[in-house]
Amino acid sequence: MLAVAGAVTAYYEIRPFFVSGPSIEEKLAALTLRDLEPGPSELSHRSVLDDCYRSLDSIAARASPPAAWQHLLQRCEDLAVGMTAAGPANSYAWLVGAVVAAEKGEVDELNRKLLASQATAPSEGWLAQLRVRLAEEHLQSLDEAAQTAHRSDLELLVFSNRGLPDLVSRYLEDPAFRSRMTRIVEDMPAAAQSRFIAAVRRAGKVSS
Repeated sequence: MLAVAGAVTAYYEIRPFFVSGPSIEEKLAALTLRDLEPGPSELSHRSVLDDCYRSLDSIAARASPPAAWQHLLQRCEDLAVGMTAAGPANSYAWLVGAVVAAEKGEVDELNRKLLASQATAPSEGWLAQLRVRLAEEHLQSLDEAAQTAHRSDLELLVFSNRGLPDLVSRYLEDPAFRSRMTRIVEDMPAAAQSRFIAAVRRAGKVSS
């Protein structure tokens, strides 16, 4: 029985990697036609969430008929809800849920799930990058708590080798963001200010 149980677990663990594929078309098909489900491990959960996040962000999905787009939203919402119900600390699942909520115009859910994602992984730079992107796209919909969490993510990215270039790029391209980010950096320690200013100057030289 142990061998059978192990074989079943192994099957469900590797199934997402065979059901899906590297292209957006394969990911969309896996989510909407092949009933993609995660296995028990964190790696398997992340693979399925990656498929949802990339599919929701794709031109192919957004250009699809409304019924197909709504089906994709519902599938990704169901997957994210299932993962957070089983593991409330799954920050990525909270984020994917927030993306779906934003697309559906559910402002309260967007705020709740963004806040849950930040609360469960406040120091994960790659997740902070994704949250910042979503928050900036829906800035006017953020309540006070979500705005505070967003500010924490922005401060974190100042110290992130991966996230700082995107932050600086947005700073140089968006005057409104530049004004807000300037106020945030001015309240940070001197080391953070120096790091951010140096990155802005480097980027400015490259773009000029």
